[in-house]
Amino acid sequence: MKTYKIDAYKFEELNHEAKLNVVFWMTSTFEPLEYERLDGSIGYDYWDEADVEYIEDFCKINGHLFSKNGDPIHKLITKH
Repeated sequence: MKTYKIDAYKFEELNHEAKLNVVFWMTSTFEPLEYERLDGSIGYDYWDEADVEYIEDFCKINGHLFSKNGDPIHKLITKH
């Protein structure tokens, strides 16, 4: 088995372009967030319209880490 070192970054540590890559990944991976409006109808919040703070919190709570260019690194981590 070989050991590799992976530099991992939190969402808030990324530059603007990398953050856009994260939002693109989230949009293609996660469903829009569903909520009930005051009139009882259903509305949707899409990741590409979400506040940066909301995305930061989501990534922090779910433990998402990224490469320098915004690619998620969880796919690289394997457990044996």
